[in-house]
Amino acid sequence: MYTNRFRLGILVLLFASSHAFAEDFDAALKRIKAGLPADVGKVIDRMTGCNHWAGEEAYDEDRKQQIHKAVDELRCKDLESDKTKLLKKYKAKESAIKKAFKEAETMSEG
Repeated sequence: MYTNRFRLGILVLLFASSHAFAEDFDAALKRIKAGLPADVGKVIDRMTGCNHWAGEEAYDEDRKQQIHKAVDELRCKDLESDKTKLLKKYKAKESAIKKAFKEAETMSEG
């Protein structure tokens, strides 16, 4: 029904849009972390990674293990306590850090 040329066009569009998403994601993440201490930026990176893996489906045992490994490496279970520690550590920047955490909560790695 569809020609190979049409299929190729669709694939090119999908690739271009996913590439644009990655650039938009990276730019947004850079904007969110701008002016914040490096350790806060690292927690924000972990947040986006944890958000990504939380949305993944464990459709077989290998995938389930991949998800668990990523969640463990990112220390997703420790995020809330790490965020609390950073807010105490950088009390003077608390509002900016809270804002950054809030923005990062809805993001996930592409």
